Amino acid sequence: KIYNTDGAVEVYPNVLETLKALKDRGYILTIASSRSNSTLISYVNKLGLADTISHTIGAEDVKAGKPDPEAVVKTLEKFGLKPDEAIVVGDTMYDVQMGVNAGTRTCAVTYGNGKRETLSEATWVIDDFGQLLDLEF
Repeated sequence: KIYNTDGAVEVYPNVLETLKALKDRGYILTIASSRSNSTLISYVNKLGLADTISHTIGAEDVKAGKPDPEAVVKTLEKFGLKPDEAIVVGDTMYDVQMGVNAGTRTCAVTYGNGKRETLSEATWVIDDFGQLLDLEF
């Protein structure tokens, strides 16, 4: 499978709507990815999220990849936030561990690249991205 071509990123149900709803509620939404910046920004634009996502961190923006907390720490510093004011959402144990290592709460989704049994370290585990709207954080 080629990961940096059109259609390589699958958008799961309720993701786009939920991100826009969270933005409307005043949340700052960012992405930390192991993809290159150019690819990451291209996907954000193609998915119509440029007005929803406030900041992206790609592979070349950090010295250490996930589960190192560097991407989260840089994001918190950029927005003047403390770890307890943030939540990391992801679909792999590396995403969850990155958040835990940064001191944030974490939410794992059970679809995508992760398996429920590898995500137990997360603060919350959800089966549908829309469930984020029901969490109290």
